Amino acid sequence: MEKTTFKKKKYFISCVCFFFLFLAGRAQNIDATIAEYAEKFTQERMYLHFDKASYSPGETIWFKAYMMEDILPALKSKNIYV
Repeated sequence: MEKTTFKKKKYFISCVCFFFLFLAGRAQNIDATIAEYAEKFTQERMYLHFDKASYSPGETIWFKAYMMEDILPALKSKNIYV
């Protein structure tokens, strides 16, 4: 009876170790995938420049909008909805 219990425990411990090793390998793969995605698709940022620091109710707001990709104008996105 004790031999079967020992085999079950050994099998369980082996499965748990394999599972954690599998997860550790997947984590490195996820990090590499995220880094590749960030390099391939850079982040776009929108900048708004207003003509005044504050406005009163009913006043017309004048602004310019710039869509940038890193330090260059974005080529993929053309529309900005405000």
